[in-house]
Amino acid sequence: MIRVVLTFLAIQVITSVLSASEIIYDNTSSFLGTYATERTEYGDQLDLAGTARVLTEIDFSYYAHIVPDGTQVMKVRLYSNEMTYDFFRNQPSMILYESDFIPIQLGQNGYNSVAITNLQVELPRNTVTFTIEFQGIKSNEVAGLLLYSPPTVGFSFNEFWARRGIGDWAPIRFSLTDLSLKANAAVRLIALPGPVPDQQQTNSDTAISMRGPLTRIRLAQVFTPENSGRLDRVSLRMAWTGAPLRVRILDTSTNPDPITSVIPGTNILGTTVLAQSSNSVQQASFYDQGVYLTAGQKYAIEYSTDELFTTNSNYTLTAGTNQPYQGGKLWFRQETGGTWQNATAPNAANLNAVFDIWIVPGGPPVRITRPEKTDKLLEGDAVTIQTALDLPAGKGAAKVTFFVDDQQIGQQTSAPFSFVWTNAQPGLHHLRAFAEDSLREVYRSDSTAILVKPAVRPTNDDFESRLRVQGTYVHASASSAAATLEFFEPRLSTNMSGATLWWVWTAPSSTPVTVTAQHSTGDAEVGVYIGESLETLVRVAGGLRSCSFTPIAGRKYAIVLDPRTRGSDLVLDIVTADVSIISAVPSQPVSPPFDLPIQAKDSLLRDIVKVQFYANKTLLKELSSAPFRYTQTFTDFGNFDLTVAATDAQGVITFSAPRHITILPAAGQFDANPSAHSLQDGAFAIEYETLENVPVLIEYSDDFKIWHAVPGVDHGSGKRNTFIDDGPPKTDKHPKQTNHRFYRVGLGL
Repeated sequence: MIRVVLTFLAIQVITSVLSASEIIYDNTSSFLGTYATERTEYGDQLDLAGTARVLTEIDFSYYAHIVPDGTQVMKVRLYSNEMTYDFFRNQPSMILYESDFIPIQLGQNGYNSVAITNLQVELPRNTVTFTIEFQGIKSNEVAGLLLYSPPTVGFSFNEFWARRGIGDWAPIRFSLTDLSLKANAAVRLIALPGPVPDQQQTNSDTAISMRGPLTRIRLAQVFTPENSGRLDRVSLRMAWTGAPLRVRILDTSTNPDPITSVIPGTNILGTTVLAQSSNSVQQASFYDQGVYLTAGQKYAIEYSTDELFTTNSNYTLTAGTNQPYQGGKLWFRQETGGTWQNATAPNAANLNAVFDIWIVPGGPPVRITRPEKTDKLLEGDAVTIQTALDLPAGKGAAKVTFFVDDQQIGQQTSAPFSFVWTNAQPGLHHLRAFAEDSLREVYRSDSTAILVKPAVRPTNDDFESRLRVQGTYVHASASSAAATLEFFEPRLSTNMSGATLWWVWTAPSSTPVTVTAQHSTGDAEVGVYIGESLETLVRVAGGLRSCSFTPIAGRKYAIVLDPRTRGSDLVLDIVTADVSIISAVPSQPVSPPFDLPIQAKDSLLRDIVKVQFYANKTLLKELSSAPFRYTQTFTDFGNFDLTVAATDAQGVITFSAPRHITILPAAGQFDANPSAHSLQDGAFAIEYETLENVPVLIEYSDDFKIWHAVPGVDHGSGKRNTFIDDGPPKTDKHPKQTNHRFYRVGLGL
């Protein structure tokens, strides 16, 4: 999360430089006693020093004389300078970074300093332009950038850029007579070096499958970084389809095995979820999660998925048996739990996954190590805030100040520099720590977000505590008064309150169901997911008040309800579509006109007040009383899905599974609407419309006189099919061996 910290200290910017960071531009030392203001976007072109180019922080200072009413805001941008303005200057061009709107504050005597942290912006090698745009400033108010000079790091010309129209920039000076007034803004940029490769295992002579007909395992590769720093990404070789792949960084624990001293641990340091992909090389990014690794300490990369058993081997991780990796080894355990064991292959006792680890060397001078985002904290808990300090050489810590939501809660003047925050209140909170050295230079940590839950809340407030419901008809309720959101929880709608409750339902059959949400004081949103953790949930269905879907028999579905207003009971109903078409429907294509008696079975448990008959979602007939039957005459050809929607006295609508019927064209006339295009190897792809289960005739000719039928063409699917002509045995020779080839498509009746 990007953080914007406003400080009201005149002409002072707080230091937050990482131990491996570099100040690549700094003009915050010599205040000229004035400011520069413009009614449009304007700013300073900065020539950068040093080599670090991954921007992590922007510090700047400004003056404001306003009457705050909530409308005065500002926006910061960084531009590259690639577009030529004249023979020696390039004007701002591409936006590299744009902030959210930042409230303009009065500050002390009107002076303000702002630090925008937690950035990860790649900068060009030489030059960027920093701009600011003040908005909502009244005619009798003023806001402007403070002017400093000279820069102590980097360089800036004595002029600003100002926007004079869309894409139209012009250089400006604030004084043509007073050359001592330099147009140099009070700005400092802090950057990190780019990530460096740290660990690598490239040998790939085998593979381990995580899923199969009888296999459900998870894997973990132990590794040992050579550098201390922030984990940037992990690359792996795995191809899969279906449920997402979850990649987690774990600590390690002692293993009783005397050969290998550590196994994957239980503490989760970071989590990334990768969507399905057929590309074998995957990149799992961890930079935004602030995972800091220590050189020489062992960690584990865990690979897991919520996919069930598969009929074919899937989720295959590429691994190697030769030239063993010295920093760790590959482990496996059953998905349902158990102990970690050595991953093996035929004639190989030790395996290692193919992987790369990239690290941004160095770490912050002050970092909050406890609590972590995943810690479960309750209202009234005493929360111990622990820090790790790594100040620049020769600078010892004099004190550490602790903040919750930018409010100071305490200080410590001696190691281990921890503090106990008592009586924590429910809600989302941001923790920060400021370390001050003996020279009174201040170093600021990144923000750590924590969630404190109410002491008394619903049993099924959390995903992992979801209540189990079962059956073809489900009715359940629970109070949403103290319900909360969790980290990683999918937000159904920003219009809802976030007082979510969770259930889990196992489908007894593959009959369509309708899930409804009711709340006594207003609307509620419903969401249906598959997955065993919040990070890997895959949405199945959802909607306001209700949704319908066709489940897979035996599969578990996580169901969440979110009311518009917090409080009172949320009511969950799961209703199986018990009204369906029971009359016989021809399994083979029929010719028009065709009269089909259609009857829908009445419900035994629900009071049905309306049944609607549909063909391909077009309403055919509506009946309000049993028996629900009538005769439909089909005169048009095509593939038709026949369904019924049944509404009961409570307003719940269920949708039946479709019944299929194919009506042939009159006299066999059918336009397949074929189209063709050539492929790179000279083959031809023919696309055409089909009727379900109706034979397809594809013919080809090289002279438009003699036609040959393509053997073995599949029957129609009811959708648009594709035929690839790549020569024998489909056709007598490859299309690239002929000067011309013609095709025609029809029904094979």
